[in-house]
Amino acid sequence: MTSYMLSLRYAHAREAYFTVYEGDEDFQGAANAMADDCDIYCHHGVLYNMPGRVDPKPPYFCVIRSCYIGVFALEGWDSVGPKVQGVNCTYYFEVDSLETGEAMVRRAIERGEAMTV
Repeated sequence: MTSYMLSLRYAHAREAYFTVYEGDEDFQGAANAMADDCDIYCHHGVLYNMPGRVDPKPPYFCVIRSCYIGVFALEGWDSVGPKVQGVNCTYYFEVDSLETGEAMVRRAIERGEAMTV
């Protein structure tokens, strides 16, 4: 059985998380939202990606509008970059840290600006 663990925030200890199992109502949404080598997080019901590896090296890219949203390290950019760069109306930019990127993604979600296209 396949499952995905969703955490509520990357920048803090992962004390709050929940698991979505294959067959659950939210499973397909979680599977579609997750980019390779990433963990998915949830803010106001919107799923976003953060690197699955601990302390990935910069640079980091904050993706607000594309096939996947979240913060990606250059190491994971090989799998995400083509999906971002090949989509109309994409919005992404470089950030100095994962924490800054996550804060920007969460603010974009709160303002209704973050979306998968």
